Amino acid sequence: MKYKREEMLDLNEENVKKIFSYCVATPQTLTDNIRQSSFFSQSCNVKMPKMNFDKIRLKKMRNSINYMLGQLKPVHSHSLLMSLQEGYRKYDNTLWTENKITLFSLYFLGTATIQLPHFEHSINTPQNFDSPINRQSELKPTLSPNDPNFPAWWEEHKVEWEGH
Repeated sequence: MKYKREEMLDLNEENVKKIFSYCVATPQTLTDNIRQSSFFSQSCNVKMPKMNFDKIRLKKMRNSINYMLGQLKPVHSHSLLMSLQEGYRKYDNTLWTENKITLFSLYFLGTATIQLPHFEHSINTPQNFDSPINRQSELKPTLSPNDPNFPAWWEEHKVEWEGH
């Protein structure tokens, strides 16, 4: 998949909130172009609302969502399992958010774009954050464009991301 440099966003609260607000369906966009998302599978028996997203807008933002998800610590450690709690940390072990709603917004976007599989185990609930879950999808590790190591990383991975 080809990426444009401007799609490579830092994983932070502002970017997640901006993309979430842009992609969430409004009464004006509640049409056939809706994709429903919940980051828990039905087997979890968790009463979480389903979010409606505008498919066209999701498609536009898919690369940026994928790129931000690639900055999560479990993606960099190539972990096959991830807990909800681990989503708070970036690859360099810094907290990108302490806000559960913002974290859940990222998870909703990830499952809506099918970049993040559903959390499956019934012991995974918003109250039980430490349970191992979810096999990682095809997410590739990414670096924040603000990281001092980004220029060297970009030169090494440019062909892979730009599709040349």
